[in-house]
Amino acid sequence: MSRRLQPSAFSLQPQAGFTLPELLVVGVIMAVVLGAMLVTFMSGQTSYLAMDASIQIQEEARRAFDTMVREIRGGGSAAPRTVSGKPALDFRVALDYNLLGVAGCPADAVCWGAYDGSGVAHKDYWVEYRVETLGNGRAQLVREVLIGDSGSSPVGPLTPPVTRVLSTLVDDTVTNAFDVSADVVTITLPFKSPRNALVPGSTSGQATTLASKVKLRNPSP
Repeated sequence: MSRRLQPSAFSLQPQAGFTLPELLVVGVIMAVVLGAMLVTFMSGQTSYLAMDASIQIQEEARRAFDTMVREIRGGGSAAPRTVSGKPALDFRVALDYNLLGVAGCPADAVCWGAYDGSGVAHKDYWVEYRVETLGNGRAQLVREVLIGDSGSSPVGPLTPPVTRVLSTLVDDTVTNAFDVSADVVTITLPFKSPRNALVPGSTSGQATTLASKVKLRNPSP
């Protein structure tokens, strides 16, 4: 007795697939979505870096500026000058009253000078703040102790030099950072971001300018 084969419920049936035009449309849509996501990500990253650079400028510039202003305020005989085409400010600080232990200091009077790298007072020393060029539109603010000429004016750096860099973010375009009139020192310093507009080779960038007028508390004679 022959048996008739019944059609199986699980027999393969022809399936409809995606056509080439449909695949192309899906590919274009995915490319547009991914492109929009990439643009949004890059825009957010650029904004974050720009904000971070601005904060870095403000923090370092403010620390350097506050250090300089605090010392100048207690100084005397401040005099601006130019060093290698960049602005500088020379002044002496009040060491102490009746400081007879330091050579040349007068009796019953304030002795003016500066301290060396070991904290030892010297009558004929001066403090100098100056701007030094670094290149790529940037400069640095440097504090240095100088040897003076019998207390009348600075003549040169110590050996070995006593220097300290306060900021490397000064804008190199500054030409007149210090002005002295009637025992008032006017300081104007522009600072620039190290990330130059976040574009390699560009010389522009996030910038800020700090300015202050400092009255000398103890102007020396």
